[in-house]
Amino acid sequence: MENISKLKRNNWKQINALLSSTQKIPEKPGVYAFISYKSFLGIPTETNVENVGMTNNLRRRFKEHNNLYRHHNDELYEILIKFKNLRKKGFGIDFWFLTKFHEKSVISELEKLTINQLSKSQKLTNKILYKRS
Repeated sequence: MENISKLKRNNWKQINALLSSTQKIPEKPGVYAFISYKSFLGIPTETNVENVGMTNNLRRRFKEHNNLYRHHNDELYEILIKFKNLRKKGFGIDFWFLTKFHEKSVISELEKLTINQLSKSQKLTNKILYKRS
């Protein structure tokens, strides 16, 4: 079994959550997060994790979240549109993803742990918030 405890910040990849970034996202399973930010001179001054998820195909899932007709989370879709429209005013949203783990059970556990931890301090748009076990 793969070891989640060895996870480091540099294992995560980060791209701008614009559809033009789609080709930079691998067609691999993984865990992802949408993180919005406000910045001053390019330095993030405020951040918020908007949504955390897991998928069998990161690229496909990213495109679904950005599609008016295929998304399944209205709140997240509205946030994506809002932050894309405010880009020139120092706001943005990034798509973070992790493909380090390959076992579905490990990816699922990592998603659950991430949602549990972040929901303590962030207003997540996730429809499912796991209870601590």
